[in-house]
Amino acid sequence: MRKLVMGMEERDSLAAALKELSYFSNASIEDLGRVVAATHLYAIEKGRKTVFKKGHIGDALYIIHKGAVEIIRPHFPSPRRPIARLGPGDAFGEMALLNHPYRVASAITDGYTELFVLLSPDFAEIFRANPEPLKILRRHTVRRGRVAT
Repeated sequence: MRKLVMGMEERDSLAAALKELSYFSNASIEDLGRVVAATHLYAIEKGRKTVFKKGHIGDALYIIHKGAVEIIRPHFPSPRRPIARLGPGDAFGEMALLNHPYRVASAITDGYTELFVLLSPDFAEIFRANPEPLKILRRHTVRRGRVAT
């Protein structure tokens, strides 16, 4: 992964994507601004590259800016089972924001991909005084049947 500099266009794109996520939809403008400021943008070169594997420690939320990511659940001895194919604006890895220690699936890019990355400690710091996004996120992951990564 190569870190990129976020310009105004990328910041605006991130803010728009955050507003579409249920757990950030009611966040204040100030909180969203803090999330944008704490988020980093990374590029992953073309090809199928692993973002994280099942069993890795969950430490970040990812939002796709460009490209595509496939979420898979490896099952042995059978081949990988795709759970979802995600594109721009889609988020994954949100279980890390709930302090779940290990990933329950793997995430693999499909070609050149740019990801916004919000680290779990930054999320916790931003919403320490306002836990509402955390409550919504918990309900969201329960509704998804805990398939979140």
